[in-house]
Amino acid sequence: MIKETQQIEFKPNFNEDVIETLVAFANTKGGRVLVGVRNDGVIKETKVTKSNKSI
Repeated sequence: MIKETQQIEFKPNFNEDVIETLVAFANTKGGRVLVGVRNDGVIKETKVTKSNKSI
């Protein structure tokens, strides 16, 4: 199982917190943000709806 590290961050939803993490990675040595994955590494069911397609 993959765990969060200094270069890997799990985010269950796409929101402002994801954007802040992306900016932080861009200002350092980089990294990967896995959206749809809970902090414990479990993949979360994510539904795409009309309201969140434009995000």
